[in-house]
Amino acid sequence: MDETWHRESRASAVSTSFSPALRKLLDAHIESFEKLELLMFLLRSPSHHSTVGDLSLALDLGGDEVRAIALALSTGGLVTRAADGRIALAPQRPEEGAVLDELARVYDEDRMTLVTTIAETAMNRLRSLAGRALADAFATRKKKQEDDER
Repeated sequence: MDETWHRESRASAVSTSFSPALRKLLDAHIESFEKLELLMFLLRSPSHHSTVGDLSLALDLGGDEVRAIALALSTGGLVTRAADGRIALAPQRPEEGAVLDELARVYDEDRMTLVTTIAETAMNRLRSLAGRALADAFATRKKKQEDDER
C-alpha cells in the first residue's frame, strides 16, 4: 500500500512539472498511448516521416488505425500526410518543435508518468462527458415533463 501511494504521489509531482506547453499538448491532442507512440516513432525517425506500412509494423496497429491516428494528429497540426502517403511531423512554429522535444525527453526519462498523465487526462475527459450526458438527460426529462403537463 505504501509503495502504491509513493508511485501515485511521484506521478502527480512529475506531471505537474511538465511545462504549460507540454500540458496543453497532452490535454488537447495526445489522449491515447497510440498517438504518443506514433509521435515518438516519427520523432526518432531520422527523416521525421514514415509510411503507413512502417508505422503499422512498428506500432503493431492496422493501417486504417494508423491513418485515423494520423488524421487526428493532423487536425492539431502535429503531422501531415504527403501526396505519396507518407506521414510526417509538421510542427508549424519553433515552439511546437520545442514542446515535441520536451515530450521526447519526458518519454525517455519517465515514460510511466507520461502514460499515467495521458490516462488521467482521458479519464477526466470521460468523466466530463458523462456528467454532461447526465445533465442533458435530466434537462430533456424535465422538458418532456413540462411539455406533458401542457
